[in-house]
Amino acid sequence: MKSSVLCCIFSSIFLVDFVYSAVTLSAVLQDGQPIVTFSLGKQIVISCNATSDDKNAKIEVEWKKNDVNIDEVSSLKDRHRTTKKGSIHKLHIDDGREEDIDKYTCALDDDKESKEVDIQVFTKPVVKVQRSINTVELEVLKIRCTVNGKPPSNVTWYYSNETMADKEVTEIDDDRITFEKDEERGVENAVLVKSNIQMWDRGVYTCVGEPPFKHRLINDTCMVRVKDKYAALWPFLGIVAEVFVLCAIILIYEKKRNKTELEESDTDQSPDHQ
Repeated sequence: MKSSVLCCIFSSIFLVDFVYSAVTLSAVLQDGQPIVTFSLGKQIVISCNATSDDKNAKIEVEWKKNDVNIDEVSSLKDRHRTTKKGSIHKLHIDDGREEDIDKYTCALDDDKESKEVDIQVFTKPVVKVQRSINTVELEVLKIRCTVNGKPPSNVTWYYSNETMADKEVTEIDDDRITFEKDEERGVENAVLVKSNIQMWDRGVYTCVGEPPFKHRLINDTCMVRVKDKYAALWPFLGIVAEVFVLCAIILIYEKKRNKTELEESDTDQSPDHQ
């Protein structure tokens, strides 16, 4: 009986200790995902949240880059530091570089438990197209979508006009449409090409970027205006017509003036004036 009571007491103590020492570790999310984006040359801040049922517990975390302790990464020497405020632990990396793109891990530094969360760090994704393009009927239209950020975003094109709302270009039955790769950045479908452009091709063309790691979609739009192929000819014809009318007026005036002068000359030479 005595041993049973002691066993229950020790079991209770063990359970209480286990419950109060339980630690919850989670990433501080960006756009609902365990990711951090940054701009080159700017500071990178990676955060995780570590909480415990024991309010007096001292929780320490260890930071890793691609499973290597952050203090052992030579490329981060003298560029990183860690801070803690409440339950939030942060890793600060100064002067963000492309070589900093990687998987980072916030790990529980505790012999009793082994918990960790991964956070993907990459450069801020951006897509950019020319704001507007004016083209001429029957010419070739080219719209380039400049994709920045590594890893690069996948590109999809959409088109809309007065009768069509944001339809994916690849779903439009039009053999005049082709796509080209941005060789410099290694992005497929970055350039939309439409040959033999027609008046009805005017509208809004949207480049939609799908970044990696479930980052939210990004986009930019281009307004395309199509001019009549004879649009440049009409002003010229107008000028020619004006010149023709002006010349005709001058010719008629000169003809009348010459006729008047001739009549006056004949009058001066008549016998009545001798």
